[in-house]
Amino acid sequence: MSNEENDFMVTIDGSDYKFSQLSNDDKMLVSHIRDLEAQVEQLNFRFEQLSASKSFFADKLVASIRDSKSEENQAESAQDAQPQAVEQEVEISEPAQEQAEQA
Repeated sequence: MSNEENDFMVTIDGSDYKFSQLSNDDKMLVSHIRDLEAQVEQLNFRFEQLSASKSFFADKLVASIRDSKSEENQAESAQDAQPQAVEQEVEISEPAQEQAEQA
């Protein structure tokens, strides 16, 4: 990097300072701060990716559970429908037997 690229302004408490005029310790602190800012940006970017991935998998789980529940309800409805048909047949056939016995 050239000196011009490395000579930027640092603003502290509303006052501007040239990076090149800072002490070596202050330059190191500025470098740490800049590096940490870049890491925070990367982590925020990664956080967005992870959040989107988590949402995707959570949505798939919810859909899977709903599908399973729907299939269970359909199976229960089918099972409930069969006994009702049998009960109806029993109810229909019982009076026929009583009539036959009375005759």
